[in-house]
Amino acid sequence: LTPDAALGLGPLLRPPPAYSRRKVVFIMRNDKEVDSDRVKETRWLRVRMQEAGFDGNDYMITDWVTRSDQSKPARSIAYRPETRTNVGAQLISAGEVLVTDRLHASILALLLDIPHVYIDTPQQKIRGTRDVSLVGEECDEDRVR
Repeated sequence: LTPDAALGLGPLLRPPPAYSRRKVVFIMRNDKEVDSDRVKETRWLRVRMQEAGFDGNDYMITDWVTRSDQSKPARSIAYRPETRTNVGAQLISAGEVLVTDRLHASILALLLDIPHVYIDTPQQKIRGTRDVSLVGEECDEDRVR
């Protein structure tokens, strides 16, 4: 693995959220890298959040890439990297805490100084990238798990 280029952005200012504030934002894959049980996991997660006393306005479960997004022309302004970074930052900023299984969501949360938890892939893509990218960097372990 090599360090991820997104880390080259350096620390970012937290933008105003594009959505109403939530206690927790979940950015969870729903693409080809996920097995078909993810729909069941999302339902399970909603039930567990409700059991923990969260109502539907306290959290949001989403993914930031949809199939229709992937089919758009790369030259479209809405799909340029800087625009996608801003949109992602606004989405992540809606939560007090982020929970994600997406590498770049975890990197953006780190750059925005937003407490987050990452759920790694079986191949440990997120951990491996972070281990290589953050060698020698001080990291507040209370903010990242």
